[in-house]
Amino acid sequence: MALRLTNEGAEIHEIAILRKVDGAEMSWDEIAMLAATEDPAVEDVAEFVGAAFSPDAETPGVAVVDLEPGEYAAICFIPVGSLQGEPQDEGQGEPESESEPEAEGEGGPGASLAEAEYDPHFAHGMIQVFTVGEAG
Repeated sequence: MALRLTNEGAEIHEIAILRKVDGAEMSWDEIAMLAATEDPAVEDVAEFVGAAFSPDAETPGVAVVDLEPGEYAAICFIPVGSLQGEPQDEGQGEPESESEPEAEGEGGPGASLAEAEYDPHFAHGMIQVFTVGEAG
């Protein structure tokens, strides 16, 4: 299957496609935070299956993936304010609002965005959950 990412905004975007591991009970917001903070525990709850990148409206991204039945999320981990041609310094982003996910314990599944040291697009709604069913 090919998934096309069309970027209609001024900032650069990606879709990282993750599949929730069967039996994992963690929410996608928690899983996204684990992945964003590069917590090795993410491997216990989700697997990376593909990605696409689109720097601008003229350059769509395409991810070619083999999706088995399960629950997935397409997530943009790029920091808010990232523009094409600018160096990416993930440690310099500042949250735009007070509505960022809260920690459920330091370094745990609900690690705060402040601990992640950047303000990812997914914290502003750029996360899409979808389910792939059995063929037939």
